Amino acid sequence: MELENRSTLVQADFQSLAAAWRICKSPVHAMLRMQRICFVLAGLALMGVSGAGLRAVLLSEQPSVPLLLLDAALLIAGLAVIFFPTGRNLADKAWQSYPEKGMEQVYRFTQEQIVWQNSVKTRETPYTAIQDFLESDSQFLLFFPDGTAHILHKDGFTAGDAETFRSCITERTGLAVRPLPPTKNRKG
Repeated sequence: MELENRSTLVQADFQSLAAAWRICKSPVHAMLRMQRICFVLAGLALMGVSGAGLRAVLLSEQPSVPLLLLDAALLIAGLAVIFFPTGRNLADKAWQSYPEKGMEQVYRFTQEQIVWQNSVKTRETPYTAIQDFLESDSQFLLFFPDGTAHILHKDGFTAGDAETFRSCITERTGLAVRPLPPTKNRKG
C-alpha cells in the first residue's frame, strides 16, 4: 500500500521541532536545567555588581556619570541574561528564513522509497536514510543524517492513516517510534 501525506508547515511546527530536538536529539539535554540555573546566577551576579556600583556612585559626593551609565548597563544586561535565553528565539529565526513557507509538502511512501516534493523540487530518499522516528500528539518527525528533519501532520494523510504510517516506517527502517511529551505545557 502506498501512503501519502500533504502538510503545510506553520511557525508552531518549527517550535515543536526545536522542542523535540532539545528533548530527544540534543547531546546536552540533561544539562538544560543546569544551563538555566547558570544563566540566572550570571544575571544575578551582574545585577549585584550593578547594585553595589550604583550605591557607591549615589553615595559619593561627586557622582560619576560614566560609572552611573556603566552600572545601569550592567543592571539591564543582568535582567536580559535572566529573562531572555530561550530556544524559541532560534525556532522563530529558522521559521523566518525558511524559504518554503506556505508551500504544501507532499510525501509519498512507496514500497521502495520516500518521494518528497513541493512546487520547487522533488527528492527521492531510501527508507534506510531515516535516522530517528519521533511522534507527538499531532505530528510525526523523521530525522535524517544531514541534520534535516521532516514534519508530517497526522491529519495530513490523503492515502493511509497515522496508524498505518507508524507501522510502515517501523517495518521498513527497523526503528521504533519514540513518543514526545504533549506540546501544550512545553516551554520554548
